[in-house]
Amino acid sequence: MQYRQDIQGLRALAVLFVFIFHLHPSGLGGGFIGVDIFFVISGFLVSSIILDKKEKGTFNLFDFYLGRIKRIMPIFLLFLAAVGFAGAMLYIWVDILHLRSSMLMAGLFNSNNYFAQLDTYFGASNQENPLLHTWTLSIEMQFYLLLPLFLLFIRRQLLFPVCMALVLVLLGYSFYASLYLNQQSEMYFSLLARIPEFLIGTIFALRAATIQAWMGNYQNSMAWIALGGIVICGMAFSEQTLFPGVWVVIPCLCTGILLLTTSTQVNALFSTRWMVHVGELSYAIYLWHWAIMAFVRYYTMETTFSVLQMIGITALTYALSWLSYTYVEKRYRTYSTRVFLPRFVGLGVLYLVAGAGIYRINQYAFPIPKVYASPTFGMESHDDTYVNAGPYGEVTPALDSIVLIGDSHALVYKAILDEIGKKNHFSFWSVTNDRYPIFPNIARGDFESESDYQQYIALRRAFEPIKKKSKLIFVASAWLEEVPSLATALTALVEELTPDQRLVILGDYPTLDQNPIRATRDFIYAEEDDDIQVVDSSEPQYVLEAIKANPNQVLYFQFDFSQAKTLPYFNDTLGYYDEGHLNAFGSKKMGALMEEEFMTFVKENDLID
Repeated sequence: MQYRQDIQGLRALAVLFVFIFHLHPSGLGGGFIGVDIFFVISGFLVSSIILDKKEKGTFNLFDFYLGRIKRIMPIFLLFLAAVGFAGAMLYIWVDILHLRSSMLMAGLFNSNNYFAQLDTYFGASNQENPLLHTWTLSIEMQFYLLLPLFLLFIRRQLLFPVCMALVLVLLGYSFYASLYLNQQSEMYFSLLARIPEFLIGTIFALRAATIQAWMGNYQNSMAWIALGGIVICGMAFSEQTLFPGVWVVIPCLCTGILLLTTSTQVNALFSTRWMVHVGELSYAIYLWHWAIMAFVRYYTMETTFSVLQMIGITALTYALSWLSYTYVEKRYRTYSTRVFLPRFVGLGVLYLVAGAGIYRINQYAFPIPKVYASPTFGMESHDDTYVNAGPYGEVTPALDSIVLIGDSHALVYKAILDEIGKKNHFSFWSVTNDRYPIFPNIARGDFESESDYQQYIALRRAFEPIKKKSKLIFVASAWLEEVPSLATALTALVEELTPDQRLVILGDYPTLDQNPIRATRDFIYAEEDDDIQVVDSSEPQYVLEAIKANPNQVLYFQFDFSQAKTLPYFNDTLGYYDEGHLNAFGSKKMGALMEEEFMTFVKENDLID
């Protein structure tokens, strides 16, 4: 297929949309459609090349896959290695393992499936993940694996109706799954949900002559309308738009029209020197820009950028993109297979060294013991690491009549009560879960993913036999506003109590205004750590109402955390692993500090035999 400068300009438009959206989302709320533009361009160009070579009898499957590897892999391996080494110097312990997993999944081109199911509740958020954007490359490589087989084995006259049918069926599938099955996150990262975007490019390649004839002398007007449609989508769409779904069709069709106009004012605009230059760098820009932004967010713990940061991010993105395009991407494309292979293997070794060494480098840079930097106590009865429910405290003899349930804040209380139990001769069982306490009737729509919901159901089943024999149920939770059905779920939990059961809601502990590990990169007190502020917590009104409505069965106990006067430190040692959770060391210290008042409450209310 003949080289077209205007398509490079269209790539420039796509990457600028994505760049602006990531740099300043409120400036271009639908800038994420740049990804969809890339997908349509890929479907159009690759389908055109395969179909042309198929008709001439010159298509070779091995050469096609080798060409894709030469085009995509060298700079990608270099990028992954750079992210690994940079992450090792910036990340804290709990996040470095997640980054290593992300590097592996990205290198295997499976990051779309990995990120779709990932729960980052304890780690760096998506905005701080330097490899989150690699999901698009995974989808693209997965599609490239399938497309030539699809085009080779289906007869030319059947391709158009088959493509149209697949587009309609898969668009319907993604729309239904997003709207009715609460799988919007899964659909966003799904190959099946994204295939229609590539196939729209294929359809335009198949019907290029027909569509161009239909546009006739109106190509210039159609090109401006298409460009306007893309700009409007970029401005009107937002993260709340049900996407990809049906709305994705608009920017995809507009992109297809621009691909079939060849001599319009828009083509001339896209063929300008600056647009072509940015288009040539578009792949490199796409790779580097998000990683730089994510690292800045992670280091500063701020999700928005200052003007100076925006200028720095833009300059660094351009510099790295130009260098990697000039000395890696552009060169590796032109190498013969004999020259390419040893250099490619060298980049692969660099990637493997970065992945294998990331943990050791990180431990050398930030030697923070795991017990201070992550949740470690009670994980065998928590979330997806659940094996059994305990017991905890003085476990011989184990009592069957006490259980602790809740979310990750109950995981903290697990260590607090364990410390008190060992000194006061009682034991308890526990089942805890990230974000979603195992109360009955939490609405399915409140779950961020299907995997979260299934985990909740599994833990509910594990809790049922324990609940039946428990006389005393302790509950601890952060009572997250993001889970609105917690109010009705707590009511349902209270209503399920038998006459001989009692429930004690444990008041929440103080949290912090920032992650102390990330703020200090240490776990020992220094004077500059005084900037970390302690934030008192309180229960929502529905919790207080549940206590008031059931005074005989539902009790409330609030530890006097003001006794811990040096929070977040205990004897100059950090007692929190992030802004919202005490670490095992801090929990044990808190348990020892609060033991007397807790046992007084227990005895006054005759809670433990």
